[in-house]
Amino acid sequence: MMYRRRRRVEFPAPEITLTALIDTAFTLLIIFMVTTPIMKSTLKVSLPDTKHASGQNLATQSVLVTIDQQRRLAVNEAPVREANLVATVTRALAQAKEPLVIIQADKSVVYQDVIHIVDLINAVPGVKHVALAAKRAV
Repeated sequence: MMYRRRRRVEFPAPEITLTALIDTAFTLLIIFMVTTPIMKSTLKVSLPDTKHASGQNLATQSVLVTIDQQRRLAVNEAPVREANLVATVTRALAQAKEPLVIIQADKSVVYQDVIHIVDLINAVPGVKHVALAAKRAV
């Protein structure tokens, strides 16, 4: 009796191609790099209503200070702490065309808090006017 030895057939090792995974990762990276600067982290503010709003848009020529419901502050849409408010407004005022500071506070903010911020801004050298923003009632 003769035994036949079976020849072992070797199968090639399976390969995992990472090309599609890398392409997908780079595509997502590019999407995030393009969309991140577009997204603004501005404070959401619900302004009080007024019947007689000015037609001028001075916000682009002056310094805009925003106070949201949680009493967080922003100067020209950049978050700032109350301790750094005077220095930040001073720097922003040097770059503004008009020596005007506009305060837009959420309508739920306590009036005393708005007055406190106005007092801080009035201490900034070079501020000629402080205005309170409101939206026109429709």
